[in-house]
Amino acid sequence: MMFRRSFYHIVQDTVRVYGHIGLNFLTAQQNDKIILLCPSGDDISMDWDKILRIIREKLGKLGNGVTATCAISNDVKNIMEIPHAYKTAQHLITLSRKIYGEGHTIRQKDAELYLILEKIDSISLSNSLLAPVLRSKKKDEYLLTLRTYLACDSNVSEAAEKLFIHRNTMQYRLKQIEKLIGQPMDSAETKTLLWLLLKAHELL
Repeated sequence: MMFRRSFYHIVQDTVRVYGHIGLNFLTAQQNDKIILLCPSGDDISMDWDKILRIIREKLGKLGNGVTATCAISNDVKNIMEIPHAYKTAQHLITLSRKIYGEGHTIRQKDAELYLILEKIDSISLSNSLLAPVLRSKKKDEYLLTLRTYLACDSNVSEAAEKLFIHRNTMQYRLKQIEKLIGQPMDSAETKTLLWLLLKAHELL
């Protein structure tokens, strides 16, 4: 109870001091969650990166291992939209922990792709271009190889360096992946599809 009170006051005081909105915001506590309803608009500039950094620094002083995962919904135009924004923020926290782990901040506007990819379920993946890789005995190795290769903009040498393997080994793995999926990975469309499927797989 003492920790929850401290948590509540840290959030409330930090937003009041660094949000430059005085007392013009609402705060509610639900177990270990703090819900903020703050004003927005062209004349209001909330530096959430700074505010959340200060909150995390203060929380860190309360005890070892304390983290804060934060979600920021899009702005709402009227009071009827608040329940949906709240549900979205709650969902974004779960999503953020899946993708990044504890202690990160996620904004709805930056997570739209993940919200769409969540609709791809395990059945869809099992029938997708990525399916043969997922069924391979070397699944983990090939997924890491493919993820790194695509993250490096298809630069084989850079991807090999990141994985601490020889360039020839990287090329061999990519050839094996191409055999599994039954087509070369030289088109932008194929690479984009594989990248999206990899992201969807991370959410399962």
